[in-house]
Amino acid sequence: MSVTVKIFICCCFIVMFSCCCILCQPQMVIDCCLSVKNKTITKHIITDYHQQSAGQGCSIEATILVTRRNKKLCVPADEPWVHMVMSHVDKMKKPCHGKRRNKRCVKVKKM
Repeated sequence: MSVTVKIFICCCFIVMFSCCCILCQPQMVIDCCLSVKNKTITKHIITDYHQQSAGQGCSIEATILVTRRNKKLCVPADEPWVHMVMSHVDKMKKPCHGKRRNKRCVKVKKM
């Protein structure tokens, strides 16, 4: 076997190995809301929320409300009742960060 054939075989092996490594890398999975439900949810069962932006891996803009049982509910981001729920959650979180935590802080997520 000539030197050029050996070099060609080595180059092919390197290219094939590189392609396998790229294809086998785990992809980052993004958990997105695919639809929203505009049903008013009582603020007392919500412990946390997250904002989902369209164009950052997700197709729609939404607010994800997290319940006391850790269920995630997709709701419209621009509804007034959603903003009231988010304000309530923020007020609940505020006294739960510090040395004096009371009973209601058990289910409240940390900021």
